[in-house]
Amino acid sequence: MDLESKKIQIGSYSAETELGSGATSIVYRAHKGNETVALKVMRSDMNGDIVAAAARFRKEAEILSRIKHPALVQLMELGEYQGLPYMALELIKGQSLNDILSNK
Repeated sequence: MDLESKKIQIGSYSAETELGSGATSIVYRAHKGNETVALKVMRSDMNGDIVAAAARFRKEAEILSRIKHPALVQLMELGEYQGLPYMALELIKGQSLNDILSNK
């Protein structure tokens, strides 16, 4: 998903900026009303079994929804956009782990 030229709607969220990406998903800063979240969306261009990857993504959300701990982000919503699952997560402000390790 290219957000360089425009904001896009993913479910009820307006995705603005890409915060990071990995092999299976992309994380965006997104808004729903006055609420700002980290929106983790499964990649559509990933290699391998996309059905199995979607099942793992949903399982991750299910597990995260059961865990309540101050050191873990909270799952706010699990949804689907263009056939791919997404998670709306609590947005934590601060440095990424990569930035912290780079500064040492």
